[in-house]
Amino acid sequence: MSDKPVAGTWPDPDRLRLIRYATDPSSLESVAGAVSVASHGHRNLYIERGDAGWRWSLTSRGGPYPLIRITAQFLRCEDYWRLVVPFRTLDNGLCVLGLRDQDARDVSWAVLELDGPVSPSEAAKRILEALDGTRN
Repeated sequence: MSDKPVAGTWPDPDRLRLIRYATDPSSLESVAGAVSVASHGHRNLYIERGDAGWRWSLTSRGGPYPLIRITAQFLRCEDYWRLVVPFRTLDNGLCVLGLRDQDARDVSWAVLELDGPVSPSEAAKRILEALDGTRN
């Protein structure tokens, strides 16, 4: 039996729950858990803190098409064309998951550059460090 996850036609339900923290404000612990899982295959992850909570995202410098492909990979969904991925492009050209109409006026954000997989507690520590240690 292989240790490699098997991609399917539809998104993995556990991964789908984690990707929702990209659009729905969530607790630091929830976002740190998602970042931990994502760190096993992705090295640059967007994180933000706003009045309503925390969010995270996979990232792409190539626009929405590569973002949907890496999102499908994260979701273990081989049929990426089945996905509808809300995205926005930051001023620096980085494409991230999220809704365009989200109020970004009171949001602090950063891009975590990870060297490898991290635990949820290490992810929380790195997120807090990246956003100056303040916590909503």
